Amino acid sequence: MALALCPAQVGVVRRPRRGEARCELLQGSEAGGWEEALDALQAWIEANDLRSVRADMAVSSRFVRFALVPWTDKRLTTVQERAWIRLQLEACNGDMDGWRMAAAPAQYGRPRVACAMPDALTERWHGLWRARELSGGALMPYFLYAWNRWYRRTGPGRLLGVSESDRIVWASHGPHGWQSLRVAAARAGAAELPVLAALEHRLLGLPGKPAAMLHAPGCPAAGTPDVSVAQGGRMDWLACTPMQEPAPLAMARLVAAA
Repeated sequence: MALALCPAQVGVVRRPRRGEARCELLQGSEAGGWEEALDALQAWIEANDLRSVRADMAVSSRFVRFALVPWTDKRLTTVQERAWIRLQLEACNGDMDGWRMAAAPAQYGRPRVACAMPDALTERWHGLWRARELSGGALMPYFLYAWNRWYRRTGPGRLLGVSESDRIVWASHGPHGWQSLRVAAARAGAAELPVLAALEHRLLGLPGKPAAMLHAPGCPAAGTPDVSVAQGGRMDWLACTPMQEPAPLAMARLVAAA
């Protein structure tokens, strides 16, 4: 079972052993928080009496904080390592009290990605996971699911932009690993996202003409093979399915395909 946790909604894709996947959109209250989305998910799991199934969940960027952690030559203790990660997250996002932080394994000489989610969110998810005897239990930012699927197509001077739930995550990668990672609060449609990508390209000082790969689950018209912008750059759209559907369902499909 693949899940996508979005503001007040959860996308669900169930993968039976035979036949097509079954999709459902769970609607919480209009408050728009993760609490309402998890309320809807818990009620749905209990109504269907689901137990002992595999469940992996992607979390919308609305509920995630990101930072790049620079490489350090110093040997750090576990406590120092946690403090170093927290320092980078706080530099980008402010106070991190009440957030659970994690970072990718270090590769020699290269920066790595750190992310954080609310403590209460992770504790509630894992409590539900244990109570229903679910297997799997992965809880990962949606951006990282998208990155893992398409990062081989990135390269120096080429951005990846993932837009969902009023957030855009911009990332670039080069010969020495991560070059940039930034989250912007913006609601962008198929017309605005290429323009914002060109602006991000210039702000980062990337070489060449603006170039980006764009992924906007659930965005109408965001499925054409390419879009040219005024600056003469090229924007390639990335999609899991040709159909238009609510963003949480499109996101859950990518999780199911991982």
